[in-house]
Formats: sequence, C-alpha cells, structure tokens
Amino acid sequence: MPRGLYGPVEEERQSIVRKAYLYLIIFGTVMTVVTVVTIVLSDAISRLMDVPSGGGDIRQALAIVAVAGLIWAYHAFVLRRDVEVAEGKSREPIFDVFTCT
Repeated sequence: MPRGLYGPVEEERQSIVRKAYLYLIIFGTVMTVVTVVTIVLSDAISRLMDVPSGGGDIRQALAIVAVAGLIWAYHAFVLRRDVEVAEGKSREPIFDVFTCT
C-alpha cells in the first residue's frame, strides 16, 4: 500500500505535534478570514452611510480571504480525514491513480 495514496501512517496521524499544527493553522486562518471580512463589511457600511473612512483596495482583502480560506479548507479536510480514519469509517485512497479522482 503506497503511503502517498492513503495519507500518513498511523503513528504520524496520532502525533501531538501534527494535531497541534493542524489546529493552530485552522485557528489562525479562521481568525484571518473573520478579521478581514469584518474589516471589509465595516468599510462597506461606512461607505453606504457616507462616513469618511480610511478606505482601501478591496482586492487585497479578497485575496487574503481567498488564500486563507483555501489553507483553512485544506487543513480542515486533512483533520476530518484523520478523524474518519481513526474511527474506521474511511480507508479509500485520497487520490485514485487510475481514475484521477
């Protein structure tokens, strides 16, 4: 069984360092997304009410949200997959070489 298709070995999956890394990355990306979305909404509401604000380029904020969101989604998927494997629910390959799915 190739290790790359089925994810990390059991010893790796149960590592405290791995779990701490996953949770810290998920926490950091969630906080980033929530903070940037709050700033964007605050700026939008200020513009609607004609209140002078610092203003900024929304493209930068959207780029930050997109990148942080992708990092968040990936690490959440990995964590969810670890839980499924630990509970014995899933043991299919992550990537099937023959069907490319």
